[in-house]
Amino acid sequence: MRRARVPWTAIAPERLGRGWRRLLAEHPHPVDEMRLVGVWGPLPLARVARAVLGPDGRLSVVLVPGRTGGPRGDVLLARHLPTGRLLRTDDPWPAAPPPANPVSVHPARGSAGRPLL
Repeated sequence: MRRARVPWTAIAPERLGRGWRRLLAEHPHPVDEMRLVGVWGPLPLARVARAVLGPDGRLSVVLVPGRTGGPRGDVLLARHLPTGRLLRTDDPWPAAPPPANPVSVHPARGSAGRPLL
């Protein structure tokens, strides 16, 4: 799968800030030695086996086949300027809040009241 970088103007400041803080925590280099290359997402993070940045700025992502579940979130890449290395961080998105009015589900019926088959 190939993914385009999320445009900077489409990233909410709190999303970008959360990802940048996680990247700096996982790769403890001085901030002035790091440059954010991009943010890609949402992706099923538990399925991402490998991510490679192409010369066109698109991220080639190899997913583990058949693996399900796990959080969705962003893959962030930053360049460590002194070494030129790309550093990757996976930033899971916060869990969605529960619905305001949860629908009660009868154990023998689906949410629409139909019997489960």
